[in-house]
Amino acid sequence: MINFIFLMNYGYPFVKKRASRAVPSRTEIADRTVFLYYCSGYQHYTSLSSEPMNPMKPFRILLAEDDDDDTFLFQEALEQIPIKAELTVTENGMELMKVLKSGVPKPDLIFLDMNMPVKNGLECLEDIRNFNGFENIPIVILSTSVARYLWESAYKNGANRYVQKPTSFTGLVEILKKCISPENDASPDVEQFLITN
Repeated sequence: MINFIFLMNYGYPFVKKRASRAVPSRTEIADRTVFLYYCSGYQHYTSLSSEPMNPMKPFRILLAEDDDDDTFLFQEALEQIPIKAELTVTENGMELMKVLKSGVPKPDLIFLDMNMPVKNGLECLEDIRNFNGFENIPIVILSTSVARYLWESAYKNGANRYVQKPTSFTGLVEILKKCISPENDASPDVEQFLITN
Protein backbone atom coordinates (compact mmCIF):
# COMPACT_ATOMS: atom_id res chain seq x y z
CA MET A 1 0.00 0.00 0.00
CA ILE A 2 1.23 3.51 -0.82
CA ASN A 3 1.09 5.96 2.05
CA PHE A 4 0.37 9.64 1.51
CA ILE A 5 1.75 12.46 3.62
CA PHE A 6 0.09 15.82 3.04
CA LEU A 7 2.44 18.76 3.52
CA MET A 8 1.92 22.51 3.36
CA ASN A 9 4.72 24.58 1.88
CA TYR A 10 4.15 28.30 2.45
CA GLY A 11 0.44 27.81 1.92
CA TYR A 12 0.70 25.62 -1.17
CA PRO A 13 -0.27 21.98 -0.59
CA PHE A 14 1.47 19.09 -2.21
CA VAL A 15 1.29 15.36 -1.76
CA LYS A 16 4.30 13.26 -1.03
CA LYS A 17 4.11 9.51 -1.64
CA ARG A 18 6.30 6.93 -0.05
CA ALA A 19 6.62 4.31 -2.74
CA SER A 20 8.27 0.91 -2.77
CA ARG A 21 11.10 2.05 -5.07
CA ALA A 22 12.99 5.24 -5.79
CA VAL A 23 11.04 7.57 -8.10
CA PRO A 24 12.44 11.10 -8.49
CA SER A 25 9.90 13.88 -9.01
CA ARG A 26 10.03 17.64 -9.53
CA THR A 27 7.06 19.71 -8.40
CA GLU A 28 6.62 23.43 -9.09
CA ILE A 29 4.89 25.34 -6.30
CA ALA A 30 4.43 29.04 -7.02
CA ASP A 31 7.93 30.56 -6.76
CA ARG A 32 9.47 27.61 -4.97
CA THR A 33 10.71 24.27 -6.23
CA VAL A 34 10.72 21.12 -4.15
CA PHE A 35 12.60 18.03 -5.24
CA LEU A 36 11.09 14.85 -3.85
CA TYR A 37 12.59 11.39 -3.83
CA TYR A 38 10.40 8.44 -2.89
CA CYS A 39 12.60 5.67 -1.56
CA SER A 40 11.99 2.37 0.13
CA GLY A 41 12.36 2.82 3.86
CA TYR A 42 13.11 6.51 3.92
CA GLN A 43 12.03 9.88 2.55
CA HIS A 44 14.31 12.42 0.95
CA TYR A 45 13.72 15.92 -0.36
CA THR A 46 15.57 19.09 -1.21
CA SER A 47 14.00 22.51 -0.83
CA LEU A 48 15.41 25.42 -2.79
CA SER A 49 14.48 29.06 -2.29
CA SER A 50 13.26 31.19 -5.21
CA GLU A 51 16.71 32.76 -5.46
CA PRO A 52 19.01 31.72 -8.36
CA MET A 53 20.56 28.28 -8.04
CA ASN A 54 23.51 28.34 -5.68
CA PRO A 55 26.41 26.18 -6.86
CA MET A 56 27.32 25.43 -3.25
CA LYS A 57 26.29 22.02 -1.99
CA PRO A 58 23.18 21.91 0.21
CA PHE A 59 23.39 21.46 3.97
CA ARG A 60 22.55 17.78 4.37
CA ILE A 61 20.42 16.78 7.35
CA LEU A 62 19.50 13.24 8.35
CA LEU A 63 16.49 12.87 10.67
CA ALA A 64 15.50 9.62 12.38
CA GLU A 65 11.93 10.10 13.63
CA ASP A 66 9.05 7.62 13.80
CA ASP A 67 6.29 10.16 14.51
CA ASP A 68 4.74 11.57 11.31
CA ASP A 69 3.49 14.70 13.08
CA ASP A 70 6.95 15.49 14.45
CA THR A 71 8.47 14.87 11.02
CA PHE A 72 5.95 17.22 9.43
CA LEU A 73 6.73 19.98 11.94
CA PHE A 74 10.47 19.46 11.47
CA GLN A 75 10.14 19.87 7.71
CA GLU A 76 7.98 22.96 8.10
CA ALA A 77 10.39 24.51 10.60
CA LEU A 78 13.30 23.84 8.27
CA GLU A 79 11.48 25.76 5.54
CA GLN A 80 11.58 28.85 7.77
CA ILE A 81 15.37 28.92 7.82
CA PRO A 82 17.17 30.72 4.97
CA ILE A 83 19.40 27.84 4.00
CA LYS A 84 19.65 25.49 1.05
CA ALA A 85 18.86 22.25 2.86
CA GLU A 86 18.60 18.61 1.88
CA LEU A 87 16.65 16.44 4.32
CA THR A 88 16.52 12.66 4.50
CA VAL A 89 14.06 11.07 6.94
CA THR A 90 14.09 7.53 8.30
CA GLU A 91 11.45 6.05 10.61
CA ASN A 92 13.72 4.09 12.94
CA GLY A 93 17.32 3.57 13.89
CA MET A 94 17.78 0.43 11.83
CA GLU A 95 16.75 2.27 8.64
CA LEU A 96 19.04 5.14 9.55
CA MET A 97 22.06 2.86 9.78
CA LYS A 98 21.16 1.30 6.43
CA VAL A 99 21.09 4.77 4.86
CA LEU A 100 24.47 5.69 6.35
CA LYS A 101 26.00 2.45 5.10
CA SER A 102 24.43 2.74 1.64
CA GLY A 103 27.01 5.22 0.38
CA VAL A 104 24.77 8.29 0.20
CA PRO A 105 26.55 11.65 0.66
CA LYS A 106 27.61 12.07 4.27
CA PRO A 107 25.18 14.27 6.27
CA ASP A 108 26.36 17.52 7.84
CA LEU A 109 24.08 17.03 10.83
CA ILE A 110 22.07 14.13 12.28
CA PHE A 111 18.95 14.41 14.46
CA LEU A 112 17.96 11.30 16.42
CA ASP A 113 14.63 10.83 18.15
CA MET A 114 15.22 9.20 21.52
CA ASN A 115 12.22 6.85 21.47
CA MET A 116 12.14 4.89 18.22
CA PRO A 117 11.19 1.29 17.49
CA VAL A 118 13.80 -1.33 16.57
CA LYS A 119 16.76 0.83 17.64
CA ASN A 120 16.43 3.88 19.89
CA GLY A 121 18.36 7.13 19.76
CA LEU A 122 21.07 6.13 22.23
CA GLU A 123 21.68 2.83 20.43
CA CYS A 124 21.93 4.68 17.11
CA LEU A 125 24.31 7.19 18.64
CA GLU A 126 26.64 4.42 19.78
CA ASP A 127 26.50 2.68 16.38
CA ILE A 128 27.22 5.91 14.48
CA ARG A 129 30.17 6.83 16.69
CA ASN A 130 31.62 3.35 16.10
CA PHE A 131 31.08 3.58 12.33
CA ASN A 132 34.27 4.47 10.47
CA GLY A 133 34.15 7.97 8.99
CA PHE A 134 31.18 9.16 11.04
CA GLU A 135 32.91 9.75 14.37
CA ASN A 136 32.84 13.55 14.08
CA ILE A 137 29.47 14.26 12.47
CA PRO A 138 27.39 16.49 14.81
CA ILE A 139 24.50 14.55 16.36
CA VAL A 140 21.50 16.04 18.15
CA ILE A 141 19.26 13.88 20.33
CA LEU A 142 15.57 14.88 20.38
CA SER A 143 13.40 13.78 23.30
CA THR A 144 10.35 14.76 25.32
CA SER A 145 12.20 13.63 28.45
CA VAL A 146 15.02 15.47 30.19
CA ALA A 147 15.72 12.69 32.68
CA ARG A 148 19.28 13.14 33.87
CA TYR A 149 20.36 9.56 33.15
CA LEU A 150 19.27 9.95 29.51
CA TRP A 151 21.06 13.17 28.64
CA GLU A 152 24.15 12.18 30.64
CA SER A 153 24.29 8.92 28.69
CA ALA A 154 23.94 10.84 25.42
CA TYR A 155 26.72 13.21 26.48
CA LYS A 156 29.10 10.41 27.45
CA ASN A 157 28.43 8.54 24.19
CA GLY A 158 29.33 11.47 21.96
CA ALA A 159 26.15 13.42 21.19
CA ASN A 160 26.67 17.14 20.54
CA ARG A 161 23.31 18.31 21.86
CA TYR A 162 20.38 16.89 23.80
CA VAL A 163 17.22 18.84 22.98
CA GLN A 164 13.89 18.62 24.75
CA LYS A 165 11.31 18.70 21.96
CA PRO A 166 9.88 22.23 21.91
CA THR A 167 6.24 22.78 22.79
CA SER A 168 5.80 25.44 20.09
CA PHE A 169 6.56 25.70 16.39
CA THR A 170 8.51 28.92 16.95
CA GLY A 171 10.61 27.12 19.53
CA LEU A 172 11.41 24.37 17.03
CA VAL A 173 12.50 26.91 14.41
CA GLU A 174 14.83 28.55 16.93
CA ILE A 175 16.30 25.19 17.92
CA LEU A 176 17.02 24.32 14.28
CA LYS A 177 18.61 27.72 13.69
CA LYS A 178 20.88 27.19 16.67
CA CYS A 179 21.90 23.68 15.63
CA ILE A 180 22.51 24.60 11.98
CA SER A 181 24.26 27.92 12.60
CA PRO A 182 27.96 28.01 11.63
CA GLU A 183 28.58 29.72 14.97
CA ASN A 184 27.17 26.72 16.82
CA ASP A 185 29.69 25.08 19.11
CA ALA A 186 29.89 21.48 17.93
CA SER A 187 31.40 20.38 21.23
CA PRO A 188 29.63 22.32 23.97
CA ASP A 189 30.38 21.80 27.62
CA VAL A 190 27.82 19.95 29.72
CA GLU A 191 26.04 23.18 30.73
CA GLN A 192 25.31 24.04 27.07
CA PHE A 193 24.72 20.46 25.97
CA LEU A 194 21.17 20.22 27.36
CA ILE A 195 18.56 22.49 25.74
CA THR A 196 15.17 22.58 27.46
CA ASN A 197 11.89 24.44 26.94
